[in-house]
Amino acid sequence: MDLSSFENSTDLLSRVSGPPTAPVVVYLPGLHGDWTPLWRIREPLARHLRLVEIAYPRAAANWTLDDYVTRLGDLFDRLGLASVHLLAESFGSLVGWVFACRHPERVRSLLVAGGFSVSPGRVRVALAELGLRLFPAALLDKGVDLYLLYLNRRGFPGNAFRREGEFFPATRTRLGWRATRNRLKIIRQTDLRGRLGELRVPVFYFGGARDIIVPVRREIATLRRHLRPECNFHSVLFPKAPHPIIPARYRQVARLILAWIRRREAPPRPGSVLSRHAAEGPGAQP
Repeated sequence: MDLSSFENSTDLLSRVSGPPTAPVVVYLPGLHGDWTPLWRIREPLARHLRLVEIAYPRAAANWTLDDYVTRLGDLFDRLGLASVHLLAESFGSLVGWVFACRHPERVRSLLVAGGFSVSPGRVRVALAELGLRLFPAALLDKGVDLYLLYLNRRGFPGNAFRREGEFFPATRTRLGWRATRNRLKIIRQTDLRGRLGELRVPVFYFGGARDIIVPVRREIATLRRHLRPECNFHSVLFPKAPHPIIPARYRQVARLILAWIRRREAPPRPGSVLSRHAAEGPGAQP
């Protein structure tokens, strides 16, 4: 994809891979706004699933949560997506919760990666907003480049992306950092706990036990308390894992995603145990 699309587009961006007739999984990114964290699981997922990766344009500097949800529905219409599995990471979970409440017929299941239904900490989020406001975009872009250099030294392959600048492209430039700051504002102001009872789709949550961004244990407890039984809620907590759970535990995450979707897609035998617990996957906590 031409990187100028992030600067010039005023709508959600997407790219699609995988067999056309396979079950569809749609990735909603976190605060960073693009598909960078999928670099390690893209290939194994796309071998078995129709993978739709979404990125937020840099023009999203004034979008509300409702704008994100509405534009996701518009994207479904443009791509002809009737019903999908939503893989919602961090900030993307806010979009996923509301979209699944509003359009349950279009969501086969909701997979939440380190997500949350209420701000992980309003003071911390407000301080992050302030930091993005005070520091110039060029300095912030340099910080992203230094993080990429750190990953390279930890074994991140230099050819993981096709062109320079494809690492966290949605956050780059002044517009990108304004859009990121706006997503922080949405996080700080949003509390969806009262809406969780509206959900009617299966929910699978996974996160890292050493997540210093999101209190995942609190979130799992919140979901258990508010989700209805028909959501068939399951969760996996990865020991010693950080907030960016998808790249940090990519092998296990890819296996869990595939196992969950296969079970959701498999027609249950009438009267069997699987017909009542078809969504149970490796490591799931009932």
